[in-house]
Amino acid sequence: MYHQMEITNKKVQRIHMSEPKAEEIEELTNQLDMHEIMLNNLLDFNAEQKVERYKNNLLFVLNIPKHDENSNKYIINQIHIILGKNYIITMIKHKSGNLKGLFDYYQKKIKVGTKHTPVRFLHKILEVIYNNTIKALTNIDKEITAIQNNLVSKKHLNKKIFEDLMTQKLNLIFFKYKFQPQKEILWESQILLEKFFWPDQQKIYINDLESKLDKIIYTTALLYENIESMSDTYNAIVNIEINKLITLLTIYTVILWTINLVAWIYGMNLTLPFSENELAFFFIIGIMIAIWLSIRLLLKKRYTPTIYR
Repeated sequence: MYHQMEITNKKVQRIHMSEPKAEEIEELTNQLDMHEIMLNNLLDFNAEQKVERYKNNLLFVLNIPKHDENSNKYIINQIHIILGKNYIITMIKHKSGNLKGLFDYYQKKIKVGTKHTPVRFLHKILEVIYNNTIKALTNIDKEITAIQNNLVSKKHLNKKIFEDLMTQKLNLIFFKYKFQPQKEILWESQILLEKFFWPDQQKIYINDLESKLDKIIYTTALLYENIESMSDTYNAIVNIEINKLITLLTIYTVILWTINLVAWIYGMNLTLPFSENELAFFFIIGIMIAIWLSIRLLLKKRYTPTIYR
């Protein structure tokens, strides 16, 4: 399914295809007389990120994040952007409300005669993607802060904290390795746009995008260092708790050994102190109860490792 809109004063056509089918892509490339290699690239939504020129078109292949609410992880949502002299086409693997909102926004502006070129549209599309990525990183920062507060308080040191740490770490790895290559793509696109298309328009737009991309890369690196530090802190706390548990088990062993010793001594076929006393049985039971009470004291909540609560 795809939508079209046209700016009459500049004759720029804007086409957006969300979750396109192979036959739709093939029909569009035939209509616009695109290179056959272009069709092969457009059909592959797991391609490497790049920018390439085919005849009179520029093809951008970019990986952008899509948030999965069920797992709280970000997955790859690949977008293909095709620039021509008088059109720009976007194809996206998964539906994107942000791009649809951008489309609707410019649909209204076109009605009042707003002038735009394909490069300007490219800038707005990538600007929306980068701005939303910055917002996503802000949300990750908030979640990391919440995890950090739990670690400091040590009131919720459990499996969930570990899972949250790993989730955010994987998210940041995703951002790190999907956006870093885009710096080179922007640099290459600047050369191609200047050489073959619009030499007088591209610099200011590309420079603005590079600035936003640098912010994404810097923020990602900063958050990744933070999450690494928190992972080290978590591991240190877990080691401390494990040492406490080992200490507790050692105490158990000593106490149970003492109980067994008493049972073993009075189980021998010998004459022992109090053995002929009619209260001997109750005396031994009293010793056992005293040892058991000692165990109860050692099992108070403050002695139990928090990771097992």
